[in-house]
Amino acid sequence: MDKTTARLLGEKVFDLIVLCAEYDAKFRRGVPSHGSSEEQWKQWQKIFDQQRLIAGMLDNDALTATKVSLAGWRLFSDAMDTGLAVEVIKAVGNLIIFCVKAEQEQNKDLQQTMVINQQHVISRMLDPKAIRERII
Repeated sequence: MDKTTARLLGEKVFDLIVLCAEYDAKFRRGVPSHGSSEEQWKQWQKIFDQQRLIAGMLDNDALTATKVSLAGWRLFSDAMDTGLAVEVIKAVGNLIIFCVKAEQEQNKDLQQTMVINQQHVISRMLDPKAIRERII
């Protein structure tokens, strides 16, 4: 991952924030259930698909470090919402910093490790199913 890719990742996360905010405004958070409208399910799918796109931008090394399980699958929450999406963008901000430092620093191995670790943090905030079904 380089700083250009990290910036593009940030754009995708900003799109995720908008999708989550729209969902929260219309449906008051929460996972759709059997009685939910088709509109709610479609919006939920858009949020999931955006997570797949984000996961596809992460380096494979960061994803192989992620233990993908369905039980206790998120670092912060059981469903993507606006608050969690904002946490993802904060993590992307740190990723951009590490990418810039990796390009500038003499100790590139250490900085590359930081880049992978920060991507791992991001991956832990995404739905593990989105990671398995990521769009590359």
